[in-house]
Amino acid sequence: MNNLRIVLLLAFFIYTQAANTVSSISPTYLEGSTITLTCSFTKVLPSATYTITWSKNSDAFTDAMKKSVIDDVSNSRSTFSMARAMAGDAGTYGCSVVEVSGSTTNNILITAKTIYVRGIKSSSANADDSHSTATLSCAFAGDQISSITWVSPDGATITSGQNSFTVEATTYSNSVSTSVLKVGTLDKASKYGTYKCTASWTSNSMTLTQMPHLYQKESTTSFMRVQHLIIALLVIALVVVLAILGFVLYKAYKK
Repeated sequence: MNNLRIVLLLAFFIYTQAANTVSSISPTYLEGSTITLTCSFTKVLPSATYTITWSKNSDAFTDAMKKSVIDDVSNSRSTFSMARAMAGDAGTYGCSVVEVSGSTTNNILITAKTIYVRGIKSSSANADDSHSTATLSCAFAGDQISSITWVSPDGATITSGQNSFTVEATTYSNSVSTSVLKVGTLDKASKYGTYKCTASWTSNSMTLTQMPHLYQKESTTSFMRVQHLIIALLVIALVVVLAILGFVLYKAYKK
């Protein structure tokens, strides 16, 4: 009998620990997503009243956040929803439940949930005025990135210090990670085109890719050829006009 009681108590403990959690569909979301967190709990005291309190990173919810909380005590849960989530919404969300029945108070221990919000911020590719060097950059939102890799237009993974490529160290500030790629010389057509910049996170494995495009400037020789062609056409047009004018004057003089 004692062994059976121990088994039943252990089973109840495991059940309540599994039920008393904050959960979400996924631990990782893209910026702009709608995130719904559910605080589930197991009632212990009969005919009790319940006080449910949410927190983020151990700080109580603001009044604005409380407006997005829906308590459903009859079904032993409370939900919190965020529409159009941003990187700053990432964090550890907790929920505390206090049940009171008469003079008895019970604090239900709830396991918190950490969520991550990540996204693409911006990218750029610009050559200098002489079009001899270029700077490319890409930025991602979210918790600190594990690594950012670059791939050249010909599909080769870029190694800093080789083939006139230099990858500067990734900087992380205000939930934004930025990587800069320097192209030392634009002496080959293969240096132009679409680059790939991929961010990787080891926590809750995820990758995001941006594709900045470096456009090739029209060569000076080609530009000069166009200029010469335009000048030649203008000269021809001028000669034709003068010829017509001369012919008209000649006819007038004959009369």
